[in-house]
Amino acid sequence: MKVYCTLKTLKEAWELLKEIGIAELISGEGLKINIAELLDKLLTAGKLNAFLQIITKSERDFSDDDIEQIGAAVTDFFGLIGGSFKGLNLQKITPPTPGPTQT
Repeated sequence: MKVYCTLKTLKEAWELLKEIGIAELISGEGLKINIAELLDKLLTAGKLNAFLQIITKSERDFSDDDIEQIGAAVTDFFGLIGGSFKGLNLQKITPPTPGPTQT
């Protein structure tokens, strides 16, 4: 299945991933997952289907698709992101230090 990684799909995917608590998949920050909660959101709440609709720019229902096809589409999407920014060394970027706290 064709996967798109435009600014629009990236923004929509980011919003959905933030909503379900796994935006760190894109940001690269540490990710702690409660598997039961995540699966409930992805499967029961339909967020995996919504994510697939975003990255394929389609309205189709992916419920009957083989898990291998679904996995390939998700992997392709994140691969496109990683491949597009492979020249950046984000590990050299240091976060800002917090300023003094006011009391």
